[in-house]
Amino acid sequence: MRLSDPLVSAAAAVAYGVVVSVHFHIYVRWTEQNAFGAVAVHAVSIAGFLASMSLCAWDARLGAVMVAVVNLCHNWLIHVWNTLLATTTFLSRLRLQGLNDFLCSLALSYCAIKGCKLRQPYVIGAVAYLLAAHSTLLFGQAGKVPGFDSVVVYFYPEVVVQDGGPLRNCCNLMRWLAVQADLVSNTVLTGMLLAQSLPGGTSVRK
Repeated sequence: MRLSDPLVSAAAAVAYGVVVSVHFHIYVRWTEQNAFGAVAVHAVSIAGFLASMSLCAWDARLGAVMVAVVNLCHNWLIHVWNTLLATTTFLSRLRLQGLNDFLCSLALSYCAIKGCKLRQPYVIGAVAYLLAAHSTLLFGQAGKVPGFDSVVVYFYPEVVVQDGGPLRNCCNLMRWLAVQADLVSNTVLTGMLLAQSLPGGTSVRK
């Protein structure tokens, strides 16, 4: 059974469409009243990233697929909604999301570099950017370390909009592009891992 088969592709598209719809509802509608559910969603994602790194050490292909799927079903979508809606909602601002986002970057990087032996310059660049950006997020959002937390808020999309938008000045544009670079780097690594690991893709290097 290959993803290139029409029926398999259609089933995967429908299933992912449902995931996207449900996740959008959660992202937009959930507030402090849904704190338990939000924590549970982040916790499941964190467990998935930790499990994917353990699995990757045993089987690089399965670990790569797992981290990509877990990412696409939650963390990647949060970044997409942040960008499209130019805001960060309750789900995105939780301290646990800072840890989830960091572990996502760590798992993607580990599976790409250690598991799948990817060494392309753009892969190395994406890994370096994600780890650097989300180390700040780990200290600022998850740890609430003074100074780091202000930096995290400074890059929130809605704060950039409140300051006049990305086209008002170079500083706003750089803040906006930094957020987009995060999403692009995440997408590049996820796409490379799927291309390497799904049936019919390029074989994982030994």
